[in-house]
Amino acid sequence: MIMLSLNQLKTLTISLLLALSLPTVARASTETYSLSPRNANLVWHGEKIAGKHHGTVKIKSGSVTLEKDEIRKGEFVIDMTSIKDLDIDSEKFRDKLETHLKSADFFNVEKFPEARLSIDKVTLDRAAEKNGTVPADISGKLTIKGITHPVTFRGEIMKHPGMIMAKSHIEIDRLKWDIRYNSAKFFDPKALGDKLIKDTIKFDVDIHLVK
Repeated sequence: MIMLSLNQLKTLTISLLLALSLPTVARASTETYSLSPRNANLVWHGEKIAGKHHGTVKIKSGSVTLEKDEIRKGEFVIDMTSIKDLDIDSEKFRDKLETHLKSADFFNVEKFPEARLSIDKVTLDRAAEKNGTVPADISGKLTIKGITHPVTFRGEIMKHPGMIMAKSHIEIDRLKWDIRYNSAKFFDPKALGDKLIKDTIKFDVDIHLVK
């Protein structure tokens, strides 16, 4: 039988108390805010030589984790099957564009129905805060068609009790995600004429997250 002295028992008791209390402290300083689907808007913008189009795509789910009131990470899932055009009046031509965007020429949603945006770092510019809105530099990774690349973009964040409101503008080079259709870098611009599509896709994001 192992006999412990009084000092040894005190040391063991203190160690056990510390071990049990540390996780509790860590949990208390961590908060999760989840996407409010009714208040989640993602608008896309694409341009070609002869004009431009814009529309929406649904954010399926998402959340951010806060530690000591700072956003540490986040994850958002985008439903690529929900791509809609908002600027074509004709139902026939609107459906034609939406079907083409969902095809293998663009996002190939049958094989890749979801895209993902992970947030790795958020740096708040508190010196530029105005009316409770804080500008932020945001970095993370964007996965489209199973291809992942780092992205950085500027955003605005406003925090209320139990709620976070965020807006951001994101621009990507579609070629990095193997979306090459009618790009001047892969097809003869002269042959394409006014069917040439610019390589930059822009996204405007406006979301609410609740605790």
